[in-house]
Amino acid sequence: MLLDNSSTACSAGITFLVKSLPYFAVHAREQLRLYVPRLLAILARILCWKKRYPLIPEAGENTLDPEFERELAEITQRTLHVRPDLEWQRLEMTFSSITSLPPNSRSFFSLLYYLFPSNVLGFFRDPAVFLVSYNVDSPYVESWKDALDEDEIRRKSEVCANRLHLSCIS
Repeated sequence: MLLDNSSTACSAGITFLVKSLPYFAVHAREQLRLYVPRLLAILARILCWKKRYPLIPEAGENTLDPEFERELAEITQRTLHVRPDLEWQRLEMTFSSITSLPPNSRSFFSLLYYLFPSNVLGFFRDPAVFLVSYNVDSPYVESWKDALDEDEIRRKSEVCANRLHLSCIS
């Protein structure tokens, strides 16, 4: 979920985590605590996931200059490079003719926030420092500081927290 670009694969992984984390929280709490920083890194990636547009335009759609489209994609979809020592074959977008929506982070955020509130808040305060302090190695060539868009993570996490608090009130 940190390395692949397939929103389908990521959504399936998030669904699995949301369904299995309560079990681990009850029956393997100490082991689960070791994975909390990695789970928060996954959450950050999902929060910052960009909507990906098709490579093949839909019928009847006006196409822009291909060179301009490539430049626009490079600007809006920053590519992080997987560390070579991981030997990971990255899954890309499955379908090239439809828009790929970002995975839904709401239930994953809610679950992590309810299980580990102080960790979640500490992570959102300074994501890169949090991961480094827990000795979580970046799976990218780039450091956590360079890989994470901390301002976007804070902005999106604030939106998620506000939604969570509003749903608790109503």
